[in-house]
Parts: sequence; C-alpha cells; structure tokens
Amino acid sequence: MKNYLSGFRAAFNREESNDSDDQRQSCLDINLPRLGGKPKNLDLNPGKLHVHLSSYDLEKTQQIQEALKYLNQLNKVELKPHIRNELNSTILACTGKSIAFVYRKYLTRGSSFPENNERKTVLTTTILFLQALILSYKYVVVNDYNLPLRKFNQYHGRVRDTSIRIFELTLWLQRMLAIRFQKLSEQDWHDINSLFTVLANMLDIEEPQQLSDDLALYKSSGVLSEKNYLRSISSMFVSIQIFGLLDISSWPSSSIQIIEKYLAKHENLLAITLDETTDKGSDFVVTYSSQKTPPVFNEKETSFPGCYIDISALKKQAEKDLEEVRRKNFIRESEKKRLQPHGNIENLADNEGLLDLFHKNLLNLQREDERKTLYGGGVVDIYSGIAACYRLIYNLLNKGNSGESEEGESFMDAAARHSSLLVERESDVLECQWRIINESNGGILVRTVETRYMHVMEVGQLVSIKPDSAEENAVPQLGFITRLDRLSTGEVDVAIVKISTTAEAATIMEPGKNISSQEMLPGILIRDLDNHWQLILPRHVKYITGAPVVIKRNNESLPVRLGDIVLSKTGFVLFDVRSPGLSA
Repeated sequence: MKNYLSGFRAAFNREESNDSDDQRQSCLDINLPRLGGKPKNLDLNPGKLHVHLSSYDLEKTQQIQEALKYLNQLNKVELKPHIRNELNSTILACTGKSIAFVYRKYLTRGSSFPENNERKTVLTTTILFLQALILSYKYVVVNDYNLPLRKFNQYHGRVRDTSIRIFELTLWLQRMLAIRFQKLSEQDWHDINSLFTVLANMLDIEEPQQLSDDLALYKSSGVLSEKNYLRSISSMFVSIQIFGLLDISSWPSSSIQIIEKYLAKHENLLAITLDETTDKGSDFVVTYSSQKTPPVFNEKETSFPGCYIDISALKKQAEKDLEEVRRKNFIRESEKKRLQPHGNIENLADNEGLLDLFHKNLLNLQREDERKTLYGGGVVDIYSGIAACYRLIYNLLNKGNSGESEEGESFMDAAARHSSLLVERESDVLECQWRIINESNGGILVRTVETRYMHVMEVGQLVSIKPDSAEENAVPQLGFITRLDRLSTGEVDVAIVKISTTAEAATIMEPGKNISSQEMLPGILIRDLDNHWQLILPRHVKYITGAPVVIKRNNESLPVRLGDIVLSKTGFVLFDVRSPGLSA
C-alpha cells in the first residue's frame, strides 16, 4: 500500500506534553460497559480453558457457543489486563478454525430472505462471539493506553498486539455480518476509527504484522496464499473502510469473495494520506476519528484532521477492466455466450455486471430523482418473480376471462400485501405488510418484519409494485431488487429500482411455426422510464440480440426484432425491442 503518512501524527497533536517521550498524541475515545467485581465461579486457568474448548474441535458450532458463554461471563468482571489478554489469546487460538469453517460454509449459500433456522443460528452465534471477543480485547487496549507514561512504555507492545487483533477480528465481523445482509454498527465504526487515529500517532502502521493462526480471512476464502498471514494495520483499516464504502453487505453473499480477491490484487492502488496541502476532491474519501459511519466522499475542502483514502487509481483500474470486459463481450460470437462469458466468472475483471456495480459505487453519484420519505408508511403489494408478475398483469388485463378463480386472485393479492405467507400471532398481520419508507420516480424502499415464512426475496429478482391506493385495475410498475438490508430491529429493507411505466402480458413464439402452447413463452412487454419498448423474458431463454420473434398481444400477432440486452438479472432478461407495429 502506498505510504503517504508523513505528517499524519502532527495533525492529531493535543496540547504539548511535559514529557516529550510520550507517544500518545491523541485521546483514545472508546467507551466500554463498566465491569463488576471479582470473578465468581469463573475458571481463569488458560490451560483448562484450552482443554475445554479443544474438546469441541469436531463440533464447530458447539465450540463457538461454548466460547461465547465464557466470554459473556468474562466481559462482566474486572480482571488484570495480562490475565484477560491470555484468556483472549487462548479463545482465539481454539476457535480460529471454527470461525473460518463457518465463513467458508455460508459464504456462497443463501443470498436471499428468509434464511433457515440452522443458518440463522450458526451465523448469529458466530457474530455475537466475534463481538464479545473484540470487546474483551478493547478492555485490554483501553486500560494499557491510559496507563501512566512509565507503565504505558512498558506495555507498548501489548497495545500494538491487542490492536492488531481488534482490527483483524473487526474485519472478520464485517464480512460475517455481510453474509446476513448486515452492517457494522455505529459504535463499531467509531471505535475502529478512533483506535486507528491513536495508532497512527505511535506506531508504524505500514509494518506487516502476524495475523492469527488458522484465521487468515483470505486463505479461508481461497483468495490469497499463506504469505498473507502478514498484514499491516493500515491494510486492514483500508480494507474495512472500502468494504463499507462499497456497501458490499447489501450485495449477494456470493459476490463477497470476488470483491475480496479484486481488492487484494489491487491493494497497492489505495493510498492513505493526511497531507493538508494536497488537493482533495471526489477521488478521496475521508474518515474522521470520531466518525460513526463508513468513509464519505470529500465534497468540500476542510482543515479538520481526518484519514483520507485516495481511490483514484482503483477507480481508473475498474474503468479499464470494465472497458475491456465490455469489449470482449461485444465481440463474442453470440449473445448467448455474452450471458455466460468466457473466462473465470469468479474473477471480477470478467464479471461485467458486478464490475459495473463496483465501479459505480466508487463514484460520488448523486440521486437524480428526489426521494420522498413517507412518515407512517403507505402500504404496497409486492409480487415477486417473473411468473407471479406475468400472472398478475395477465389477470388484470383479462379480468373475468383469465381462467383464474376469484378466490385464487384474492389469495394472490393477500399474499402480495404481506411479506409472510403465515403469521404466528394476530398482531403480526399488520407488521408483515410491505410499508413504503421512501419513493422516487426511479425507485422505492419498502420495509417489513422478517419471519421464517417470508416470501423469498433476492437481489436481482423481478418484482411488481402495486400501491394500496392504486385503482383496482391499475397495471403495476415493474422493477428489480437492487439491495437487501437486515436491520437490528428485526425488520428488513428491500430497495427496488423501477424499470417500467406500463406493462402488458404477451406470449412469444418463433416466426413461421405453428401456434401451440408448447412452442410459446410467456413474456412481459413494457415501456421503460424513457418510454422505450422493452421485453422481459425468462432467464433460461435461448433468444439472442437480433433474433426475430412474434409477440402475440391483444389477440394479434406482431413481428418484432430483439435489440440489445438491457439487463440480465436473477430469473429474467430484459431486451430492447423494435417493430413498426409498436407505437412510438
């Protein structure tokens, strides 16, 4: 990683100390829960603890649960720092393989709501364990940092070592949360930013440090080699910051490993600086010592001390790779191959859709449409999946002639209005409605309570949006899910990008063939937000750009030619379509 840290320490200087040997040039602003008295019935022997936890080596989840139980007791009592630190090290040494095992197991399993009980239990327990272990390490580093100078100098090395563990475990916590579409808390961000500030004043944060055995994040996800057990504090800090900036926790969990690999490959393109003479614009993101969020774009000049990360080189690399993958896709022999590109799709540089999202998140883009916040929340019906969207639109346009019973239509409408098919309590009926949080011409954010009976929701899925206030026969707008967030309140947020102003159900067939149900495909003909005609087809179709097809709409057959692929998402493909029979 580039080193632009000259002058970093001076920027955070507090009042001149009478003792020039004191390396603590700023306050460590980390507030921790108060501890109780002496431990009772808590065995503080590291050897016995090691034997106990090691007995669960073949039962990974149980081992993490046992370690969490112990930490919950440990974090209630006052202990001498060296005793706590030794116990922390024992716990980490015993559970490292189990944490890595959980991460590998669930990294590519499940990128949707809801999650099954086993997955929820294992991941939640592991997250709570990581949070408890980080807290225990924080007790040590806060105590040592605030010691009188002579004592502080004596335990300077322990401050460094415990800080390394905090950064390492926070990096793990962030990734484990992302698997469940969750984010670091405001307190997590505040503490990691404050700790980095004080370390930059007193340590060489660019010096590679030994990571925990069996707990190298990159090795466990198959990204890098064993040499990456060594990693600097600044490297881990920047990784946490960029991960937060990109909002990767709202992406499908299968993409996390792809992003990790790309960031690790181009880590040297990211530079930290606090040189106040440097012009800082949109190519810099900034984190202040007391900041409770991921880094923000440096939109205006300020002399306030902060950690600036130069992302310009990474942005240029992403632009270069995006241009190259688009060129490769353009010269492919057929559009079918474009949907399944050559090369390793696990490599971000070969994955056009993911690389485009990565690049856009590095840009300081402003929302074009004003989002209107709805206090009290209107209610909206959400139909998920191309089959449900097609059936809804077909029934609305063929009221009374759709072949669907009134009872069937009523059940579909009721199911769409609520996020869960079943509720365990009568009070859950209202809570499980889809409530509008904010909305604009281009998108909508809805929220509901998460239950185990929830409809499946995943990033990229086609949905139809029908506000409760809409007229009975009004054709709903279509969109696709672009972000999922699991909130600490037990609720979930679903962000949807709108793609249509009007929609109609149609059937698709190849020209020159006899009309039969076996030879026709369901499709949805739409006008996009710019009033252009487009066609939604199931993801498994074999049609390519330029192919002639016949659309049957309103009992008439209309020849059209498929244009470019506009979107290729989970379960559906969106084509531009051209035909003299389609009005402008």
